Amino acid sequence: MRLHRKIILTAEGARLFQKITLSFDLLSKELLDLKHQGVIGRLNLYSRPSFAQAWLAPRLGDFLDRYPGIDVCLSTGNDLIQLDELGVDIAINFGLLSLPGLTCTPLMNESITPVCSAHYADKFGLLNHPERLQGCRLLHDHRAWQRNSGNHEWQQWTEAFAISVTPASHLYCDQMALAVTTAVHHGGVAMGRMRLLEEKLQSGSLVAPFPDNILASPYGYALYTQQGTHWPKVQLFMAWIAEQVGSQG
Repeated sequence: MRLHRKIILTAEGARLFQKITLSFDLLSKELLDLKHQGVIGRLNLYSRPSFAQAWLAPRLGDFLDRYPGIDVCLSTGNDLIQLDELGVDIAINFGLLSLPGLTCTPLMNESITPVCSAHYADKFGLLNHPERLQGCRLLHDHRAWQRNSGNHEWQQWTEAFAISVTPASHLYCDQMALAVTTAVHHGGVAMGRMRLLEEKLQSGSLVAPFPDNILASPYGYALYTQQGTHWPKVQLFMAWIAEQVGSQG
């Protein structure tokens, strides 16, 4: 109906307009769902505590910014990975594991060397003098990997460089992050994993007093997923974390 150069819909026309509008709204929603299919929902991650705290958590914001349709649930622990029982999509482990029913994707290698605060290094005159570890307190991650005795990382390092150490005392922690926190606060010398401590070494909150004694660890970080087809959200995360590792160098 035309009235004074204006168009006014009849009652039947108004009903038809509402139906068409609703159809377009539903079509737009359907196209949006198709566009984001598989990259919406919840991604459950399980990680070794120290890797999650020192490396993964500081970077996760970038992943969430890129894929706002994905909610991430990050859990940590030292237990043997059981994806089915824990409802986990991706597990991140440090060490060598061959687990039935899981696909292992290597992520990055690691290297180790003792780390401490600059104050502690000065107190014991440690810079470039590893023999002066005698009498220091050694800090351990006794759950570094499955079947770790608690001394393995220190043993690997001292044997590699033929260094004999009789420490004053030991502190055993169930994750590297606790040993590192103790080291930052002048509590001793921790065996540091360089990939995880890059930021603390750059800021000076930790120092590596023996720069010529860095050992390539026999262990590294790996992703564990269910065998078979990966959900798109899993593929997106695996591609993203590989990119992060590549940018770290």
